[in-house]
Amino acid sequence: VVGGLGSMNVVGGRNRLVEVLTRRLLAVARSFSPLQLSSTLWALARIRGSAGRAPHDEGMLDVVYFEVLLKAPLFSPQEVSNTLWALAKMGDVSGTAPVVVALTRRARDVAAAFNPQQLSNSLWALARLSARLDPTLLRAILAAAPPTAARFSPQELSNTLWALGRFNQAVPRALLAALSRRGALVAPRLNTPELTMALWGLARLSSSSSSSSTPAACSAWWARSLVVGLRRRGLELAGALPAHAIAPSLWALARISDINAGHDHQQPLLLALARRAMETDACAGFSRQEACNALWALARLQRAPSTPTTHPAPDPMMRTDAGDQSVGALTEALALRITAEAPRLAASDVAQVLWALARLPSPSPPPPSSQPHLCQQQQQQQQQQ
Repeated sequence: VVGGLGSMNVVGGRNRLVEVLTRRLLAVARSFSPLQLSSTLWALARIRGSAGRAPHDEGMLDVVYFEVLLKAPLFSPQEVSNTLWALAKMGDVSGTAPVVVALTRRARDVAAAFNPQQLSNSLWALARLSARLDPTLLRAILAAAPPTAARFSPQELSNTLWALGRFNQAVPRALLAALSRRGALVAPRLNTPELTMALWGLARLSSSSSSSSTPAACSAWWARSLVVGLRRRGLELAGALPAHAIAPSLWALARISDINAGHDHQQPLLLALARRAMETDACAGFSRQEACNALWALARLQRAPSTPTTHPAPDPMMRTDAGDQSVGALTEALALRITAEAPRLAASDVAQVLWALARLPSPSPPPPSSQPHLCQQQQQQQQQQ
């Protein structure tokens, strides 16, 4: 009991200290250096995240933002990155639009000096703040990014792919090529959240005409080696994938299914995801949109492959269990989940699900081994009558 009371007093003391410091900040903010401004916003974002609420008021933030506007041209790459990250973590706080513009201008000026972490964090933050983002400034930042992207860690790669997928604007070909080359090298070290983010970003980029001036079907030239690496890593991690990551992964796999080897080469990962979905009862937790997207993905991934003219050598990545019923079981589970959500389906959901149902293969008949047993039962019943 004493220990518990002591912990409560410590927490209360910290909260009181935060309140005192935020009031003092109003008095000294004008003397803050760029480093102190960046550190202060970073700290406030972290404290807000751990406390679940803002340890400050809007008036205090307005004072800090005004100082950032004045001193943004003096910010170092690290200070730009930290401040953008803080703004993104604090979310929709009024008065940030001019600050974001000022920091984006400074990011453009120092883009060539960003290290990989600073570039990745800045792009992630700008993607979160995209409603207040100047596209012209972003293009300049991306144009300077390829040399730095060539040194990305797995986390930096996945954050950047996710961010680029959110921007919905043209990405320089040099950057796409650098991401693909680096991604093929670091894919074996991606953890589960990083893999999920990378797949989502890649799916958005490869299926969007914004990633080049050519049509979307032709613009995925850059992603082929990256797709191979992500698919292999996905097979390694599928057995530990959390339930909430299955629907986004299926959707992403379907979106990139035309890259590099077509639908045939997606089947091992599809089976692995379907097995994991059934093991974790993932469908029970799917939202309406996730269930509809997952059914759409199954329909797209099970499209009949073209008949090959030759018989290639077997590929260990292509081995599948012909008797695996996981995909069929997942299809039925999704159908039940969507049926339960029927009163809430939007028009787009109805069209999407009907399209999927029309493209899905017909249900398999009962296994042949069960037929003789049924016939024997019928004959025995007739003999008894």
